[in-house]
Amino acid sequence: MDEPGNPPTSPPSPGSNDVATSEPQPPSPVQRIFVGTQGLRAGWRFLIYVALGAVCFFAFGFLLQSFPARRPGFNAWTTLVQEIASFLAALIPAVILG
Repeated sequence: MDEPGNPPTSPPSPGSNDVATSEPQPPSPVQRIFVGTQGLRAGWRFLIYVALGAVCFFAFGFLLQSFPARRPGFNAWTTLVQEIASFLAALIPAVILG
């Protein structure tokens, strides 16, 4: 008979798995490829950085082409804007992956 204050115990059913004795699940193939012991593998992180940088670079290029140039040829302000766009195309993926 159960004592007052103690919950009734039931015997474990034959089909139930005990969590403490179950073995850990092996990692999936996708997880083995992309994730290592210290998180996302370095090669994949670099590839994601390059892909995000390319997307930013082409997006900024598309935006800058929509503005008409004041004069053909070399212009310091146009060069400055292009350099800032290139810098941001490298900085934004670094901040995202940081």
